[in-house]
Amino acid sequence: MGALPKRVIGARGDPDTAAIAHFVTPRCDRRFARHVGGTRASRVLSRLQPVWFVPSPSQLARGARWYRCDVVALATADAMARLPRRTAGVLDAGNALDSWGLCSTTAPSRVGHRVICGRPHSWRAFAIIRPGAGSRWPSSAAFAAARQECKARARAQQGYPLRWTYGWQRPSRSQWQDGRRWGYCWAPVK
Repeated sequence: MGALPKRVIGARGDPDTAAIAHFVTPRCDRRFARHVGGTRASRVLSRLQPVWFVPSPSQLARGARWYRCDVVALATADAMARLPRRTAGVLDAGNALDSWGLCSTTAPSRVGHRVICGRPHSWRAFAIIRPGAGSRWPSSAAFAAARQECKARARAQQGYPLRWTYGWQRPSRSQWQDGRRWGYCWAPVK
């Protein structure tokens, strides 16, 4: 919970939604990271997400200036998971992603089958891989190298078998522009 400064509200009570989002999002992201714990990678690999709320335009016009940061868990694309009574440090446990991780009921190349790992699944995202450094869109060679890194990690994840399978999902251009500068490396669950 915090207070919105007048500069982000907008003139004459007309909310400046871009300014509000620009102010609230990084603050809630930082609070989320401190609250749920874990590493940056475990937070990215989890189905836990920060969400925030602000007053309605009519409440802003009447002087409300609060904002609130919450945690949600996405069970599926269109359903929330029940959170424990206390979410502080929920990702600090070594096995936290067994319950809260990003999994899929089908091969990850099929869109729309992502689930929280606490539900039945056949694939699991186990690593994030950055295809290059910086903010510039990576080259084809950088994406190919990231794919090879994923392939090697997936083989190790599966115990170095002679035959193995894996999934690599690189970010789209729009995801990259929105700040998601990593891809997901997947392996089937035994």
